[in-house]
Amino acid sequence: MVPVELRILGPLELWQDGDRVDIAGVHRQKLLAELAINLGENVPTPRLSEVLWNSNPPATGQQQLQRHVYALRQVLGSAITTEPGGYRLTLPPESVDAHRFATRIQEARSLRNSGLVEEAAAELVAALALWRGPALTGLKGPLRAEAERLDDQRLTAREDWFELQISLGGHADVLAELSEEVEWHPSRERLIGHLMLALYRCGRQADALTAYQRLRNRLLKELGLEPGEQLRTLHTAILRHDPALNPNSSDWSAHVPACLPMDLASFVGRADELRSLTSTAGSPIRLAAITGTAGVGKTALAVRWAHAVRDDFPDGQLYVDLRGHAPTPAMSASDALSVFLRALGTAPDRVPDGADARAALFRSTVDGKRMLVVLDNAASVEQVNLLLPGSPNCFVVVTSRNALTGLGVHHDAIRIGLDVLSDDEAFTLLRHVLGGPRVDAEAAEAGQLLRLCGNLPLAMRIVAANLANRPQGTIADTLRSLAEGDGLDLFSVEGEPRISVRAALDLSYRTVSPDAQRMLALLGASPLADFDCATVAALTGTPDARSALSVLSVLESAHLVHQHQPGRYRMHDLVKLYASEQPVTGLRDAVGDLLEHYLVHTDAAATKLAPNMHREARPTTITAVAADVDVVSWLTTESNNLVAAIGWARDHRHELLATHLIDALRMFFWMNSLTRDWISTGHTGLAMAQELGDARLQSAMHRTLGLAYYYFGDHRRALEHNLDSLAFCEALGDTSGAVAMHTNIAMVCNNSGMLTESISHLEEGIAIAAREGFADKESSAHLALSAARGYQGNLRLAVEEAIRAFDMAQQAGNPSHEAQAQLVHAWALTRMGYLHQAEVLNAAGRHAHHKNGNRGGELMGLIHLTEQRLAAGDLRAAQELIEQVLELGADQSDHVNEINALTAFARVTHASGDVDTALAACHRGVDRAQEIGNLRAGTEALLLLAELQLATGDITEASTTAATALEQVERSGQLLLSGDAHQVAARIMSAAGDAASAHAHLTTALAAHRQSGQRLREAADLILLGDPDAAADVCHEAVDDWAPDVLRHLHATLTP
Repeated sequence: MVPVELRILGPLELWQDGDRVDIAGVHRQKLLAELAINLGENVPTPRLSEVLWNSNPPATGQQQLQRHVYALRQVLGSAITTEPGGYRLTLPPESVDAHRFATRIQEARSLRNSGLVEEAAAELVAALALWRGPALTGLKGPLRAEAERLDDQRLTAREDWFELQISLGGHADVLAELSEEVEWHPSRERLIGHLMLALYRCGRQADALTAYQRLRNRLLKELGLEPGEQLRTLHTAILRHDPALNPNSSDWSAHVPACLPMDLASFVGRADELRSLTSTAGSPIRLAAITGTAGVGKTALAVRWAHAVRDDFPDGQLYVDLRGHAPTPAMSASDALSVFLRALGTAPDRVPDGADARAALFRSTVDGKRMLVVLDNAASVEQVNLLLPGSPNCFVVVTSRNALTGLGVHHDAIRIGLDVLSDDEAFTLLRHVLGGPRVDAEAAEAGQLLRLCGNLPLAMRIVAANLANRPQGTIADTLRSLAEGDGLDLFSVEGEPRISVRAALDLSYRTVSPDAQRMLALLGASPLADFDCATVAALTGTPDARSALSVLSVLESAHLVHQHQPGRYRMHDLVKLYASEQPVTGLRDAVGDLLEHYLVHTDAAATKLAPNMHREARPTTITAVAADVDVVSWLTTESNNLVAAIGWARDHRHELLATHLIDALRMFFWMNSLTRDWISTGHTGLAMAQELGDARLQSAMHRTLGLAYYYFGDHRRALEHNLDSLAFCEALGDTSGAVAMHTNIAMVCNNSGMLTESISHLEEGIAIAAREGFADKESSAHLALSAARGYQGNLRLAVEEAIRAFDMAQQAGNPSHEAQAQLVHAWALTRMGYLHQAEVLNAAGRHAHHKNGNRGGELMGLIHLTEQRLAAGDLRAAQELIEQVLELGADQSDHVNEINALTAFARVTHASGDVDTALAACHRGVDRAQEIGNLRAGTEALLLLAELQLATGDITEASTTAATALEQVERSGQLLLSGDAHQVAARIMSAAGDAASAHAHLTTALAAHRQSGQRLREAADLILLGDPDAAADVCHEAVDDWAPDVLRHLHATLTP
């Protein structure tokens, strides 16, 4: 007995060392069952979620799944492993009863085909003895499909056993069992055929005919169908007392076609697709089409699945390569039918002429049989139609590079679109083909090679075969060959030119129209990662998107492009490389047309998001017009292409269009915190503007770089570029641009601790804007002034400036500035302790930013809200919010938000009792602030760090940190933080036993907090001074009914 045994042929049971182990809870039972069914396979997390919760997981589903896995590991140990995107159960196959059952069934059929009937019957008895009831008894939901498949295998095995027993003369012995089985399955034709034959051999012809008539009446009433040809033939034979029905007439050595090609031992992955095929085969649908690009593994999948389920089709498996995409002519349906009929035992002289006659004989021959038919490499629906059997017991799998849409229309086929392998599957395949030790020795290089192969199985197998043929060669050598420009030449088998990626794609390329070939060549030359019809129309000069779609559909049908999401297409990397090799005319004009298309749509989006954003006048030569689309959503979707197109435009001498596109993208880069792309394109644009000698465009590029470096956190470069842009504006008399630059310079000064310089620039900018009537620019300046006044310690004035900024933004119709003004207003109210009002404003600002697609602004609002909820004493809400902050900020590169998020995370983690994690996060925030020169954020992080060091009992470090923070506050004029610095210093002095110094610091802190209007911090000072009643009064005035929770939070925070 194996140490661990899983039983799924009946109620789920787990046995270990001969003892049954209880699996508590239906969710854990379902999880174990799904892993057992897919033994040795990586089962994706979404599939496990579907099994456990019927595709409706709870909000905590991921955590619950992890807990269930953990519980199962307590029993199964390392047999359950975490895989990329899922989990895997690894046990010997014989550990699962379903695998032992399948092995015995296979052995029984081999024995039967060898004429060893009694031995085959004994093997079937042993196989059926493994069953303890219906598979997975009691487990509901998606598992039922697999359970029903297993139950059907059991019933098929029972049918096989009845057939063997009858052939051995045991018709009388099985009659009772057979009759009982028919009662349970009254429409099962094969079962009823066995019953008819057993009854007839028992001398009960009338009962045999009655059994047939009972089935016929049922089928006619329920389905309007006659019984199958095989059963009708048996009925006629019984009526005629055909001698062939006598016991000694059975011939169990009769030929059963087994035409499947060899399975690949190195086959990996495709668990979802295999599961889909199995599910379809168990449904009323009798046809599945596997489609995909050249070399993606369609045939390998079909053959692997066919071998896995061949026992479900005991009457045989047929296979034919239709050569739909091959150098030689495609096989005709008539020739394919001849192959099938010969495989089914039809004598050559009985194969009729003509495709229709052959199709009729084929369908009659397989009628009533359970057969699997694999039609590989089909060219069209027409080639397939005549090869489809009419029997509902047969199942057909078709593979093709073409979409074969007509199969779904005429035959209810399910289509399985095959994509490339996942990274994990691709690595496993490479290890299988090339050898694990060789791949593991160059794991990093192997990863690069797989990326170059695009995880396309054909490409990987070719490269691996070439490497295997050169034992002394390395993966690094192959990478160097690729880098030297060998291109697709690397993806061909040496000495076998027809076995190559290029040859495979040639066959697809030649089948499409000249317009489609030109479109593919232009797409191959372009840097577009993916594309829609409108983009393709602009690139190819097609009149409109509808016309482009008709050509694009030709490429999609040939699987040279694929629709990876509704309305958007892309090419596999190797298809793109192949396309780039194809000749194309008019490339420079195509680049210009694409840039115009991108520029007018980006401008439309920028106008909607920030109608008064300072932009340069666009070239008058542009003729493209923005389509009536959601331009904001369009901008998000096309962002990667826009960045790539800028470099492409530079390479093809379209500097003017490219520089204007960079100018138009400024708002989008800011909203999505894409500072790296922002900086990269900004420098590209500046070089082009300097080459053009255009002062206005140079000013615009300095402006975009100034903002980009500000959000990236490089304040020195930000200030340099902003000052350069301001100088250009003043020289050109560009007063609108000058106001924008004064505001941008002030923002840098704000974070650098230069509040006096910041306010000076803002006041100058506001004066110019008021004189010139630039309401929107004035709104932006007042917004920056609100923050500056706040950090100066004048929160009431900060609120006034935020309100003024909001009113002006509303008047100017600038929703982005409105949202930002609401968030700054909410921040100031939070510092003042008015949490109710702050939360309302924060929600309004975040909602507006989310609606406008401003992810950076939305992240800032979430960080502020986390601080608000923590101040309100709602730790659970703060914990949930900080998770959202981390998720939203994961792919952003706004270092201002990054430091604020680290500080907020440290506060929440500290409040949750995890001081070590809080310390680590706070240290990262301090270090990051010092790296980028953000004195404002760095000072706040230092104050929190001192608190955390105090919480760990490290008074010396805490004292040093607090002294540094206090010095920065006094040096920079950040009076808003003065009270916080003195309060932290007081707590450290108190812990050190210096009561006098502690009291002095507290007195200073209280005065500073009262002067700046920070009510909740004032309450904290009062608690530390020993006046909790006064603290309670202050809290009630500020937060009303939230006061008890706020006070509890303050006491918990201030307690050593």
